[in-house]
Amino acid sequence: MEKDKKQPEMILPEDYYKNIALQMFEPFKPAFVQMAQEIIQEVKHNELHSKEYFNCKDLCSWLNISFGTMQKMERLGMKCIKIDGKKLYNKATVQEFLKSLEQ
Repeated sequence: MEKDKKQPEMILPEDYYKNIALQMFEPFKPAFVQMAQEIIQEVKHNELHSKEYFNCKDLCSWLNISFGTMQKMERLGMKCIKIDGKKLYNKATVQEFLKSLEQ
């Protein structure tokens, strides 16, 4: 009797395995993208709220206001720190200013 003959091992290109993995991943891709976007937003939110000083852009984002509204707040007396032409806003000072406007 003839010894068991082994079938020659079929070697597939590396791209074949990548394509299979991508095909398996495809149905879950929208859920993964959404989760990643939510995590990024949460990290940005936490980072923004942990700051003690804001630049103009971050202050507007933190307060959810436009740049024009921020300028109006400055005209109404909101204080800022100017360093080399750049403005920084202290979080506590901004909160005090907003409380002073409460009616």
